[in-house]
Amino acid sequence: MRAATNLCWAPYPQCRLKNPIGLAPENLRDIETVILPSSGLEKVPVLRAVLRLGIVDVLITDEKTAEAILAERR
Repeated sequence: MRAATNLCWAPYPQCRLKNPIGLAPENLRDIETVILPSSGLEKVPVLRAVLRLGIVDVLITDEKTAEAILAERR
């Protein structure tokens, strides 16, 4: 399994990592297990879009964000 650290989706102006690695969604398909840690209700539309791409294997988020993401399905 390959691991990647210090990831930011470039260009992402809010990324404050010293040496970020930018990956486009199509490059994530080459990674065995893609883990997406993200939370916050303001991110729900983007999270839904990314999850629809089918490239995320594990989503780590808070309960309110998870409920908002799932609310679209109801």
